[in-house]
Amino acid sequence: MSTTTDKEMTGSEKSDQPTEEIEDESASGAEESAEDEQSDSEVESEEPEEELPSVEELLKEREQLKAKVEEWKGLYYKINEAFQKKSTEVQDTRKRLERMNEVNQAKLRGQVVSNIFSPFENLKRSIEACTKAGVDEGLTSGLGMVRDEFWTAFQKLGLEEIPGAGSLFNPNIHQALTTMPVADPVLNDTVVQVYTTGYRINDTVIRTAQVIVGKYTAPPEPVTPVDADLTEEDDSSEDAEAPSESQE
Repeated sequence: MSTTTDKEMTGSEKSDQPTEEIEDESASGAEESAEDEQSDSEVESEEPEEELPSVEELLKEREQLKAKVEEWKGLYYKINEAFQKKSTEVQDTRKRLERMNEVNQAKLRGQVVSNIFSPFENLKRSIEACTKAGVDEGLTSGLGMVRDEFWTAFQKLGLEEIPGAGSLFNPNIHQALTTMPVADPVLNDTVVQVYTTGYRINDTVIRTAQVIVGKYTAPPEPVTPVDADLTEEDDSSEDAEAPSESQE
């Protein structure tokens, strides 16, 4: 019995020996890692601390940054100015093209109206002649409806009458047949009578207006009594000088 127990105890002691060795090894490893960390911390603590920049260096860096900001601001203003200039040029070009297009459209409408305006005038003359000759009123009214339709179509194309009586004479749209004396200076170079109505589309003249233009002439200035007395004095002095000349 005692022999078995001793054997069992010997076996348990043997089984406990590796565990104690493992624990000793882990303890020694922990001590080594702690020593390594302590050595690392000592090495880190031995490294020199980073020096902070001085005030002069900070001020110098600040001035450099300010100069850089001003440079970028100047560049921005130049780019903005160039953009605004280019934008203005584009807008002016677009407006100029729009005006040219309007002028071309007006010229085209003027050409169309010019080609059919003479027949329209002949139609008007025919209606007037029929009315004076006492032609059937039904026929005359029918021709009048056609004339009105023509005029409505012309107005849609932009046709308008050239300003007549009371407007200032303009040789570009008026044809002066003669002049008429007027008493009011305000009516000088003004249309006082329209002989034939003119028509235009914008600046395109379809037919110039034949007009009579007022012309004002200022009346002669009357002779004042002072001037008359001076004239009489001159005459008397001449008469007085005449005998003296005869006596010589």
